[in-house]
Amino acid sequence: MKFTLLQFQEETVADLVSHIRNSIDEVGRVGLQGAGQAVVLVAPTGAGKTVMAAAALENLFFGDGQSLGEDDELTVVWLSDLPNVNEQTMKKLEAASERFDRRLVTIDNSFRGDELPPGNVYFLNTQKLGVNSNLVSSGDDRDASIWEILTRTIRRNPAKFLLVIDEAHRGMERANASSEEATTIVQRFVLGFSDLPKVPIIVG
Repeated sequence: MKFTLLQFQEETVADLVSHIRNSIDEVGRVGLQGAGQAVVLVAPTGAGKTVMAAAALENLFFGDGQSLGEDDELTVVWLSDLPNVNEQTMKKLEAASERFDRRLVTIDNSFRGDELPPGNVYFLNTQKLGVNSNLVSSGDDRDASIWEILTRTIRRNPAKFLLVIDEAHRGMERANASSEEATTIVQRFVLGFSDLPKVPIIVG
């Protein structure tokens, strides 16, 4: 990290990483058959949530320098509801850590591939996942839709696919609280739908 974390930030990061690692272990044990794991990073405005997230991701990707080593199988997708939020977050992560060099990837209409290679943080926003988006279908020199790419990536190693939902409360409202059907794009990741299994580990 380029920044020295305050004590409360260090404690928050340590707690966050511990919960994520426990979730990884649990999903590694039960696979996609489990109920799924949810971890939440909560802090007041201005507390440095993105810096803390950067520190946590550094720990997960590169180890803690002691008992835990690098993880070259981890894939992280950072989901937000606006493109400019993703751009701001990428700049903050780059400012917080030099270790993410060339590991921060924006998924847009130019993206090609059958799945997401591990070792990176992929930035995706819900506006690119609407029914009129090129990403949600094959064609235009694209062999797979984004849903197929994400599904293959999840199934490759469910315990090593981590979804970070920025401002996680947005898009979670349901008209029928008892319904298990996804009614928003964010809920498709949480609950799953016909084109995507529910993501096994989510950080809000």
